[in-house]
Amino acid sequence: MKQCELFVAFDNEIPAIELSKKLGTNTINYQIIINSGLNRFGVSPEESVNLYNSLQKYPNLVFKGISTHTGQVYGFSKDHVNEITEKEINIMTLAKNLLVENGAIVEFVATGTTPTFENAIKSKEITVSRPGNYVFFDAIQVALGAAEEKDCALTVLATVVSHPSEDLFILDCGSKCLGLDQGAHGNSLTKGFGIVKNHPELTVIGLSEEVAKVKKEGPTTLKIGDKIEIIPNHSCSAANMTNYLIGHRAGTIEKIIEVDIRGNSRKISLN
Repeated sequence: MKQCELFVAFDNEIPAIELSKKLGTNTINYQIIINSGLNRFGVSPEESVNLYNSLQKYPNLVFKGISTHTGQVYGFSKDHVNEITEKEINIMTLAKNLLVENGAIVEFVATGTTPTFENAIKSKEITVSRPGNYVFFDAIQVALGAAEEKDCALTVLATVVSHPSEDLFILDCGSKCLGLDQGAHGNSLTKGFGIVKNHPELTVIGLSEEVAKVKKEGPTTLKIGDKIEIIPNHSCSAANMTNYLIGHRAGTIEKIIEVDIRGNSRKISLN
């Protein structure tokens, strides 16, 4: 709290009770999470009023706004993105209006999914957007129409280490690097385990921990020793599976970017 403007998010009073006790005379800003269809975190617009009223009894918790994540968009095809975006806007607008009618001052209405981002921000009701995947994009975003292959900024550089049969190549990257994600929330949106950049004739058909199987589905010049780039299906998890990223531009390495949010470098004490 001393280092940044910190917000917490609630969809239930129970964690608020504990936090309020810990804060003592300190205050903290909070937002209420609205369920806009993902059915994970959040309350309905109608329930948000009851939760707001319940939290009013804690003077060290300061209400600021509402937020949501329409992650269910990843379970559909790109034909449904606009429909889900409209639902996102309508639900958040309803929640805001109900809270305002109840006397709340709603300073912000926040949403955040990369596929719905472009149209959601056009709404005057959405005042904060927090899409995360747009920093890199990935194969799933390409499948949803949120990006094109040329927009994807994160790739995994792999080397062909074996060619055991005419139509099969083995790479030195596996599930520990690419991840096993083929889609989210019950829908497989992608073909294989990533897009082999500039090689439409290749498909990553299988992963073990350390290697990938790549099937040749057309003529290719690929050979042992060649390096290829793979756009992960899910760049968020791929980025978090390594200690550092190599930042390059036009073939020149510019910087090494340490991944400092993994948390596994912290020493744990039982004392």
